[in-house]
Amino acid sequence: MVLESNKYLQKFEDFAKKELTAIYPEDIFNKTLLESMLYSFQSGGKRFRPSLVFAATEALGLALERSLGWALAIEMIHTYSLIHDDLPCMDDDDVRRGKPTNHKVYGESIALLSGDALLTEAFTVIAKQYESKLAPLILELTEISGLKGMIGGQFLDMEARVFELTYVKQMHLLKTGALISGCFSGPAILAQLTAAEVKKFKNIGLHAGFLFQVKDDVLDFHEKNQELKSVVPHLGGVKKTENFIEQETKKIIDQLSGCSFIKNPSLIVSYLTWNYQRDH
Repeated sequence: MVLESNKYLQKFEDFAKKELTAIYPEDIFNKTLLESMLYSFQSGGKRFRPSLVFAATEALGLALERSLGWALAIEMIHTYSLIHDDLPCMDDDDVRRGKPTNHKVYGESIALLSGDALLTEAFTVIAKQYESKLAPLILELTEISGLKGMIGGQFLDMEARVFELTYVKQMHLLKTGALISGCFSGPAILAQLTAAEVKKFKNIGLHAGFLFQVKDDVLDFHEKNQELKSVVPHLGGVKKTENFIEQETKKIIDQLSGCSFIKNPSLIVSYLTWNYQRDH
């Protein structure tokens, strides 16, 4: 699988272990909290978002080391969102990635605090790694993860009463697309692209994130209670939705080829292609 063959992921895992250990040394008094955080962070996810960060980094001609901190912060925020998503007050899920969810192992209060800690310490990672770019990166991280991004999308998910296509699309763009757009905008800021170029690259990432969620809609379509929050019925069923993903992916690839600031888009293209072909 393309994600597993990513030459950068082992460096990411080593970096993540080092940084998380530095934030939370083994002799801390709240060791259970650290165990809870690592339980979810190391639970065998796809690492799709770090992979996209590295793909964007390569596309812009930056060295991998420049984006490790950003990739870690993005994945920490993603992990916190999953922990909170699974809580009884949200989606009330007992299993994630084939394992008991965090609150089923550590209890609701510890799970809540673990998510809070992962979110908070993501900003510590950014502060340590990017002193010269701190302000724009902090602003970007708050936008993609906050009210205008992931949290706003989660609100739409929780409060939805009418599931029209425009509503579901906006929910997907914010809840999933926004954080994935950050996989593109962070490296763009680090590469010192112009504001217009950062926006263009970020919008490509936003569209890619939307298609990632649409593919999840296809894969989850027959699960209980998933049909209402899915774009699949609006696009004419599973087959037509799969065709939609493929055609929209080709449009993104065409957009990439038209960006003069992109030096090597091959890894991004491989992930986009993987998305519409994946079966899990």
